[in-house]
Amino acid sequence: HTSPPRGGAAPPFLPAVLPPSIMPRIAHVEITEPFPTRAGARYVEASLPRLQSGWRSTIFPSLLPSGRDEVFHVERWLEQALRAHADADEARERQARQNGRSQDGEGSVLEAFERAETLGAAFESLSTAMHELCRQATVECADRGRLLWRVWCLACHTQEQLLARTAHVRAQHTALMQGEETVIGGLRRELAAMQAQRDAERSRAE
Repeated sequence: HTSPPRGGAAPPFLPAVLPPSIMPRIAHVEITEPFPTRAGARYVEASLPRLQSGWRSTIFPSLLPSGRDEVFHVERWLEQALRAHADADEARERQARQNGRSQDGEGSVLEAFERAETLGAAFESLSTAMHELCRQATVECADRGRLLWRVWCLACHTQEQLLARTAHVRAQHTALMQGEETVIGGLRRELAAMQAQRDAERSRAE
């Protein structure tokens, strides 16, 4: 995970307070201007006549995020990302139904693994969006942004511990059930052997 934003002696409006954005390249918003008016602008020569040559700048994510536009871009990207994850999950389930996979066996194990990957990707998208929102909050108040990211990281850590404990309890329950089945199977075999021996003795007596 990315480290939480750290406040320091610098005023909250200085870029040194903000961590770099981790928004994916597909979420970036760029504009082309005739003159370099923004930090980090680069000149781009148009490859086609219909395209515009000029100085291209990234307006999102910005060095000092502020305003509602920044929030809008985060929300739009997050909705698109989660929709893509949901579509991938639906396509997987639809393919599984078409293949007629059983709920038990290798097919179900593969499906569970693929679903875990989808959920993991969705969680990464949520974490990326939260990181960007913390950057935006840090511009207004460094302490607030730092605390928001810390709370998020602690919540993630707590969830990981909960899932680990749940998996441990489930594994113990599975082992117990398997042990009981082994004992019951052994008793059934002994009972069957005793019944067979009794029937054999009865046959000899007759």
